[in-house]
Amino acid sequence: MEVQEWRIGPVLKVGALLTSLGFATIGALAMHDGLLDGTQDLDAVFFAVLMVLALITIYRMVWWPRMTLTGSEILVRNPWRRYSVAVKDVVTLNTNPSGILIGDREGATVVAWVGQKGTGASWLGLTVRADKITEELATAVDEEHRRAGLPTPRTIRRYLPRAEE
Repeated sequence: MEVQEWRIGPVLKVGALLTSLGFATIGALAMHDGLLDGTQDLDAVFFAVLMVLALITIYRMVWWPRMTLTGSEILVRNPWRRYSVAVKDVVTLNTNPSGILIGDREGATVVAWVGQKGTGASWLGLTVRADKITEELATAVDEEHRRAGLPTPRTIRRYLPRAEE
């Protein structure tokens, strides 16, 4: 099996880029204003430092997360933590506004930030990027369970377009 990797979607990245540019501009103007008038206003410096921290946070929350499916495990890298789940131990896959939920045999649940499904999309029965990622993961889990001689979990939720239901 080839290694597959998913990251945050392009729409969120564009929004984060525009937000980052706004924060960078505001921080630069605040710092420039504080240095330009000769007072070296601590408020301006403090504000510029906050803008830099905001930029770091945006980077960690948008460009850092990824989920990698190797032959035998799912590696999840969220902004502040990393997780590893063996594919043969996966018993639940689901989507929600927080991300893709991956549950294992021990009852632990890992949330991968790479594919969020909004509540509205769920209510309307829309198939979004998170559903496609979940379906690819479910296929890999099914294959690994068959290969290991384990029963295929019945709790894996599959989201298919309404026309195929």
